Amino acid sequence: MNKLPKNLVLLAFSFAMIFSWGLPGTSVYAEDASLVEIEGRVEVRDRDSAVWVSARLQQGLEAGDQIRTGESSLATISFKNKTEVYLRESTEFRIDDVIKKGKRIREVHVTLNIGEMLSRVKKTSQKAEPFRVKTPSAIAGVRGTQFYLKVYPAKEQASKFGIIKNAYAGDLAEMITEILVETGTVLFGNLDLTSSFLVNAGQWGIAHPDGQVNPPLDVHDDVRDSWRHRYKHKKVQEKIPEEADVRQEVRKDIEQIKEDAEAIRKDVQLDIIQNRGIDDPQKKSQH
Repeated sequence: MNKLPKNLVLLAFSFAMIFSWGLPGTSVYAEDASLVEIEGRVEVRDRDSAVWVSARLQQGLEAGDQIRTGESSLATISFKNKTEVYLRESTEFRIDDVIKKGKRIREVHVTLNIGEMLSRVKKTSQKAEPFRVKTPSAIAGVRGTQFYLKVYPAKEQASKFGIIKNAYAGDLAEMITEILVETGTVLFGNLDLTSSFLVNAGQWGIAHPDGQVNPPLDVHDDVRDSWRHRYKHKKVQEKIPEEADVRQEVRKDIEQIKEDAEAIRKDVQLDIIQNRGIDDPQKKSQH
């Protein structure tokens, strides 16, 4: 039997870590994150409860917990591995899984159902832990980068760089997802990854409810600034790391992905998704 090249095996393993939901027994339900900033109406629904309650500053969060913000409200979530998530107004967010090796967080899986978020995925060692975001129409997988996501109903026909004004009140299967990458590289695709692209720093992409994902486009600095300035969180306006420094940190991973992703995407990623059973909102809407 012919053996796969070593670099393909390593890349396949990396994608499996990013896009799998985790194996049984690896999730640790503990307070692995906390609300370090809240403003306005912010509510939390515990994983074992059907009731939304007012959030508290420094409130601990665990896998399965949901957070939502009202109009003119915001929240900042800090994970113990120093990854930070900033939620804007009218946003619904869930921590799906926090997978550990011993006490150390190995990867984080979250869902953005509606609204806007900024993720700052930081390196705590020589290798960044995988961070994966699922929306009703897309999946984004990263290691050590910073990017924005925006999810809104397709019926709103929002402009390319518009601002969400209406809270969610529709079918999750009819949602659009936009991404803008500030630093690093994000693998961005539809829910079964039959259409996906690498979105690099300074690029914007969009995923449609029908599974179509547009190729990423370069955007001007003023567009990046406009996305950042919509976030009124205390830390967001801090200096962004120099792109050259970030690129140096993740250069090896990016080069491997660019070289081999197209060759193994169908053979590896689709098998991973089918075997792990990633939720399909289209199926949910039929029940």
